[in-house]
Amino acid sequence: MLKKILAIVIVLCFILTGCSPTNSNISQSTSGSAPKSADPVNSTQASTSSGNSTSRRGDDVILIGVSTPLTGLAAQIGEMFQNGLIVAAEIANENGGINGKKIEYIVYDDQASPEGSLKAITRLVEQDKVDGLMNFNGTNVLSTAHIAQAAGLPMAHASSNPLMKGTEYDILIQGTGDAGFNQETLVRTMVEEVGAKRVAIISSGTDFGQSLSKTGHNALKDYTIEIVADEIYQGGDTDFTGQLAKMIAGNPDAMLFNGISSEIPIFLKQARQMGYTGYIYNAEGGANNDAMDIAGDAATNLIFSAACILPRDIKDSMNDEMTVALERYVNKFGEMPPNECYFRGYDAAVLLFEVLRTAPDITSHEDIANAILGIKGFKGTHGVYDFSAGKGVGLVKSSIFIIKDGKPVPFDKSKLPF
Repeated sequence: MLKKILAIVIVLCFILTGCSPTNSNISQSTSGSAPKSADPVNSTQASTSSGNSTSRRGDDVILIGVSTPLTGLAAQIGEMFQNGLIVAAEIANENGGINGKKIEYIVYDDQASPEGSLKAITRLVEQDKVDGLMNFNGTNVLSTAHIAQAAGLPMAHASSNPLMKGTEYDILIQGTGDAGFNQETLVRTMVEEVGAKRVAIISSGTDFGQSLSKTGHNALKDYTIEIVADEIYQGGDTDFTGQLAKMIAGNPDAMLFNGISSEIPIFLKQARQMGYTGYIYNAEGGANNDAMDIAGDAATNLIFSAACILPRDIKDSMNDEMTVALERYVNKFGEMPPNECYFRGYDAAVLLFEVLRTAPDITSHEDIANAILGIKGFKGTHGVYDFSAGKGVGLVKSSIFIIKDGKPVPFDKSKLPF
């Protein structure tokens, strides 16, 4: 069974620090069962093709190396990323593998630490001789992408950080939407649809939060709007009352929160407790049911943008790919995933498999880069991916939702309460 921990405990997957990967006790299994603890594991998978891919070890296995947090404060979301790979691997193995080769994987616990991820990725490349890489959060991806680039290895990841599309790396594969695009869509909705005139902004000091802040400020330049407060907090903060006092004093008709979903329940509760009853906006924040459950009634009238949301029931899936992913998850783990990081891991995995399937030579950097560019019209749980424009970003799609009665519903201007 999955760990049942409060989302409030998994604060800040993008900035957490921790120990290096637990590399000293490597266990390997081809059973396909979900790994336990932080030990590296591998599992079989498959996918069909007639390509000529040859693994880096020259055998009949395609080996995937993963860096993700499995212990520490970010364990639950890191586990969901890993479970996305596990499910995608099982489905692919049932359909023939990657060009007839069995997929196995090794997972190292990086505890969401850039230093831990650096050690994990280095070991996966230099010692384990993997054929492809997966990494969870943006800071860790940016800290390790140079290793993948030098080795010519594709690295699929779960980060929506807008900084990703500004890198020089041609081996990155983003398995989710771009938060910068979500932010731009959110700002347009806030101003053009809802009619905000006075905005109070609060942003995390992390790379992710500051990137969202920059994108939001740039988008707001297109409008005649007053920024009445522009506050900052540090990742892991649980007391926003000081910043909120300044924000509320500015008499805003909108609040823009630039942080991640595990932080927003705390902010929402404190904002409502301090008397703010207006709309609060956040890119991606309402997409995770666990965060909204913690926020409770305080989440009402949270307006957020996201490429996809986690339904509470399989029948409410956004597309066929999501239905398949959820059915397999429930069959394997006995319950619905607690957050949408599962979809990020799933999409990152299937995109990585597609690159390894279509590249004529998976040991060739050029072939890998071209295979990434060649992904167009590829359906995932988040939507249809197209990487032909380069920069490793394949999904520029965003929908707007508002929380009503504890659930995200599609935004409809005509049904706004005020």
